[in-house]
Amino acid sequence: MRIGVIISDEPRINDEIRVSQVRLIGPNGEQVGVIATSVALNLAKEANLDLVEVAPNAKPPVAKLIDYGKFKYNEKIKAREGTVVIRAPRKSRRSASA
Repeated sequence: MRIGVIISDEPRINDEIRVSQVRLIGPNGEQVGVIATSVALNLAKEANLDLVEVAPNAKPPVAKLIDYGKFKYNEKIKAREGTVVIRAPRKSRRSASA
């Protein structure tokens, strides 16, 4: 077991991405290509966006230039839409007078 490794469900953002190269997806969904992480971080800073690692297990990892706050909000909405609330039917109270 490794000591000091924190496993998180949150994607790595900006300086947390420690790989040398990433496959970069632009803010409009276009594929920029495989570039150095430092160059991708500079592009993110110039565009006032965040570099978010969306597929860490890919070779090379896939990162997107997006607003991280908006990304988190959209993920929260998707998770909420996936849950379905099932309610039991209500029993009506009818009088037995006939």
